[in-house]
Amino acid sequence: RTDLHLLGGLSIDLYRQSPVIPFVGALWRATERWNFRLTLPKLGVEYRAYQTPEATLDLFTGLSFSGGQYRVSPELGRLRGRHAIGGQILSFSQQEVLAGVRAAGAGLEGEIYGGWAYARRLEYARPGIVLESNGAPTVGVSLIARF
Repeated sequence: RTDLHLLGGLSIDLYRQSPVIPFVGALWRATERWNFRLTLPKLGVEYRAYQTPEATLDLFTGLSFSGGQYRVSPELGRLRGRHAIGGQILSFSQQEVLAGVRAAGAGLEGEIYGGWAYARRLEYARPGIVLESNGAPTVGVSLIARF
């Protein structure tokens, strides 16, 4: 059985230059084993490697886009010897290539993934300080309990 779900919504962040950003996307189950996630912030392909009535095991790969804005502590500028950044808004963005495994069963879902953050940018708006990296390894673990 194949399914296609269309999604839409708004991302709201009052610290951003554009505080409201609309998004659209789709989730497509091409077969019982193959799913395609065609929506931001995560684009990817999932393969159901194992399935019983009680448990599933999925392998996945894809791209992840993340970011946000944060106000840093006033003490940060003093501690780092850059007084101008203390108490300022820090904008963060990152793009990653990821692969991992997700297991679910008995009300729990766990995920382990690894990959490469190929673009990372930190920007303090007021003093105009921009920090960029050429890439770095990334790993993640999550556990969700459903009641």
